[in-house]
Amino acid sequence: PRFAMALGPWVVPLLVAMLPSASALSASVRPIKNSIVKLAAGTRNGVDADDGTRAQVCALAHLLAEQNPTSDLARSDGIDGEWSLVFTTTGGGSAGKLGPFVGDVEQHFDLREGKYINYVSVGPRALPFVKGALTADWDVLDDNNWQVNFRTISFSLLGVPVVRDRPLNQRGFWRLTYLDDDFRVLYARGGNKPENIYVLRRVGVEAW
Repeated sequence: PRFAMALGPWVVPLLVAMLPSASALSASVRPIKNSIVKLAAGTRNGVDADDGTRAQVCALAHLLAEQNPTSDLARSDGIDGEWSLVFTTTGGGSAGKLGPFVGDVEQHFDLREGKYINYVSVGPRALPFVKGALTADWDVLDDNNWQVNFRTISFSLLGVPVVRDRPLNQRGFWRLTYLDDDFRVLYARGGNKPENIYVLRRVGVEAW
């Protein structure tokens, strides 16, 4: 305090001015996000990615986490809205894998309702051959971690429901590492299984 007083009242504004601006941070992460998207292209959400590609995506995601602009990730309202899966290291249904097919994966968050729906769609967006919907809510564990509580699962074939709101009693744990206006990175695990990375971008955003 004495040091700051000795330097004068202009110290705080000067220090603030030295901090990187939001636009500068956005510009610094833009090539990282584009690189992840390019690496993910053609891997069917990461299902077909080789070990080298997975390692590169994970390394880039680590770089993003070091520049995360969002404090208190677990309580941020920036997660609200619709997100599409770019890449994951899991190979199951969370990657959009239904039998031999890999579909599009979207997460729709409604913070006002305190829940989200994870959609998996195989086929045309307007009328998928198969569509699954997993509903869940979450408990905040700390600034960066959630316990995710899976509540129901539904399936439809060509728009006709075949399983509707089947109750679930499962949970998982998410470690949130990056969030900005249009990009998210998290690591999820269930039980004693190892974490898998999930990279998502806001629906409608194609590039930066």
